[in-house]
Amino acid sequence: MAISNIIILLVINDLNVVLLTFVTIPVVAISYILFGNLSSLIAFKMNAKVAITAPLVVFSPLVIGGTILSTRSTSTSNNVAYYLNAPYTNHTSGNVPNLEKFYLNNNQDNFYVIPNGYNKNEFRDDQIKYLSKAYEFSKDSALYW
Repeated sequence: MAISNIIILLVINDLNVVLLTFVTIPVVAISYILFGNLSSLIAFKMNAKVAITAPLVVFSPLVIGGTILSTRSTSTSNNVAYYLNAPYTNHTSGNVPNLEKFYLNNNQDNFYVIPNGYNKNEFRDDQIKYLSKAYEFSKDSALYW
């Protein structure tokens, strides 16, 4: 099983995913050994029931807190999209910055923003300010509630 997972990881083209996975495997193994030894010491010195419940008592609040945090946070791209899609009917694009947005489904996760208009090649100053403000508000969106 482990050999097949390593082969699959080597086939993946994204280097960051492969490196993250190869770093995660030893971290999980060391954590498993560390908490296993801690539980064994508690069971040896005190009681087996205490050794079983102690990791659950410590770990359960961490899981609950992480679940709550992940449901309450928004990614930066979703938060920027909220500001870019703010409706405004007086512009031809129908949004406040008067920009056209699109996404190519080519597995590169690129989000393209272009000025609205047939012969518009550059953003106006107010559009640049709006984009920078939207990014400034959104860059720490997972940190602020």
